[in-house]
Amino acid sequence: MSDSTAPRPGGVPAPLPANEPERLVAVRSYGILDSLPETVYDDLVFLASMICETPIALVSIVDEKRQFLKANVGLPVTETSRDVAFCAHAILEPEPLVVPDASADPRFAGNPLVTGHPDIRFYAGVPLVNPDGLALGTLCAIDTKPRELTETQQRGLAALARQVMVQLELRRAILDLESSLAARAETGPMGRTPPPVMLDARATAERARQLLGQSPPGGAMEDRIRGLLARLESLQPAVAKRRVDND
Repeated sequence: MSDSTAPRPGGVPAPLPANEPERLVAVRSYGILDSLPETVYDDLVFLASMICETPIALVSIVDEKRQFLKANVGLPVTETSRDVAFCAHAILEPEPLVVPDASADPRFAGNPLVTGHPDIRFYAGVPLVNPDGLALGTLCAIDTKPRELTETQQRGLAALARQVMVQLELRRAILDLESSLAARAETGPMGRTPPPVMLDARATAERARQLLGQSPPGGAMEDRIRGLLARLESLQPAVAKRRVDND
């Protein structure tokens, strides 16, 4: 009888999350796949590498058949197959996935990322979970030797993951604000009741303001959001005047 726990060549691909269709829709809503490097994400993976004292750290977004590496330290590639991605396992649970020694773990011992370059042994990944409870990917720290993280390092990695998620939400807020402005431009004159697009715009604007309060001050993304919010707010007097005229 074969041992079901014995390492398999190529490792054990992660099962799909139960909410995979919804999760993939969410991933695409952030417009992050195949985007160019950005300093804010590069800074966060650098800090993750320093805090965890690992040679590799990544922001990984798990797509349908691959993981896209939005930012990385120590692993100069932009994507890997989802079949071999540790992060595909990490998004299955709400808690961080910590693998002290991948060569001794049946899920990963036969993984080509373990048996060959970059010779992964240690992995710690914190899921990037959006407000709807959908895991988009991870912020992870990787080492080529077996090890553990201290409690302080675990807390630091989790804190950085929260900041990655804030940046992703800011990115989606920009896309939503731009979409709301474009839709508003097509609505034409309004009657007594604001159309759904304006109601959506107000909710989007409020969410963007809340996100600005969670993000470190400054930066091009904040400037862009503030500019879009100003454009939305400039529409409000015209909206109010048309409503009065129609009363």
